[in-house]
Amino acid sequence: MSAPNVLFVVHGMGTNLEAAAEPTAWFKEVEAALHAAWQRFPSLAEENFADYIELCPLSYDQRFRQYTARVAAAGDKLKSKVGNASYAKALSAIAGAGADDEEDFLWANIMDVLLYRLGGDFNVEVQVALQLQLAKKVRETWAATTGAPVQFSMLSHSLGTAVAHGMLQRLALGAIGESEVFKLGNNFKLRCYMTLANTSRLLFRPSGSIYDKTLIRPGKYVESFINVRHIADPVPAPLRFAPRTWGDGYREISLKCFRQANLHAYTHYLDHPAVTGSLFRSLVPFLLQQAEVDAVVATYPDVDDPNEQKCLNIERMIADIARELNDAYHDETHLISDSVELLAGVAQRAWQNRKALGALV
Repeated sequence: MSAPNVLFVVHGMGTNLEAAAEPTAWFKEVEAALHAAWQRFPSLAEENFADYIELCPLSYDQRFRQYTARVAAAGDKLKSKVGNASYAKALSAIAGAGADDEEDFLWANIMDVLLYRLGGDFNVEVQVALQLQLAKKVRETWAATTGAPVQFSMLSHSLGTAVAHGMLQRLALGAIGESEVFKLGNNFKLRCYMTLANTSRLLFRPSGSIYDKTLIRPGKYVESFINVRHIADPVPAPLRFAPRTWGDGYREISLKCFRQANLHAYTHYLDHPAVTGSLFRSLVPFLLQQAEVDAVVATYPDVDDPNEQKCLNIERMIADIARELNDAYHDETHLISDSVELLAGVAQRAWQNRKALGALV
């Protein structure tokens, strides 16, 4: 028997740094985090996760790696012809060659974004890769389902929020081959769409407002939309995704917790019970009540350390970072989402904040 919920899980940026032998390492971490979160809620701990939720990873990273591999090969050929000329160095940089720790971090956290946003039609190729994976799983699930219909939901993170949004918008607008079952108003929609560190607006390519043009909103292609950001995470800060007129089907969760120096990490977001509690409430409301979620959240301190002074220092730094981000990005008139400087600045802030918070612990 199929689980009553299929939760599609979409990764963020920078997974290119994983070992080739572990291409799904990111999913294993997310899977473990979701299972651990399930156990935090007493009413869920008595139940088997897999009886209610099937996790299905959707990965687009291979498309980026194929692209950068082609660029690396071109760079090697160019070097053999022209040596270390600027063109050859540029290709090597895109391929991720010769980076130290900081450069490696910045490359991993900006190059995928630049390729997706500025790489011509490459974003369509990435979206189609996800589109085909999702369609295959949905059709297989429908074919195997007897009894009550299976509900589909999605959890995405960072760059993956923009990729997933673009992919879902393509599904909602048109057919896959000769099939229109995924088109808006037909058989498919998402019960819950949760985004962590949402970059959809930052990386939105069509002209006009994403809030007006998107079909990935409550009452359209999704029933409920839960958008989560950390106040000291630089990635979702510029051109922050924050619709004001989407009604009760849309809600935001703002975090200020600290469990690791990389505040942007997928698992850092999933560690907070307000996030996973909201997700599980959407998927299995008959098992988990809001009062229980609130009770578990109340036992979760923003900073968990026996050293009171250390806690105060971390809380103060997170507040300072949040204030700096607001000062830098609240005036959107000067922000240009095509700007390499803007994206590089975000990655630079993430690296600096990670080092500063790490130094405190």
